[in-house]
Amino acid sequence: MREEKDKLDQNKVSEFWTRIYKMADKELGTDDEGDSLVQITVVDRTRCEPLHFMPVPYEHEAKSDEELDRILELRVSNLKVATEALQRDLQKRRYRRERQKDEKKK
Repeated sequence: MREEKDKLDQNKVSEFWTRIYKMADKELGTDDEGDSLVQITVVDRTRCEPLHFMPVPYEHEAKSDEELDRILELRVSNLKVATEALQRDLQKRRYRRERQKDEKKK
């Protein structure tokens, strides 16, 4: 676990994110409502886990059963990754509680 001094300044991260989004909108444009055409996620790895998911294409744009199958595979894969992370976190929590119980008994 990182010490607080080793973490990124949140204002710097926010400013960086804003510059990236402005650059994307300038280079790639926006839709009729002014929304960005791309989604960019900046993850502060000093505070957060990396993102472990795959983008999923719009289902209504699939032109074949094979494309629909691929979309479903991506959704299942994303769900599996999320489920495994949740199981890992729950396991850590259980272990921590057991240790706390054992320490209280001493």
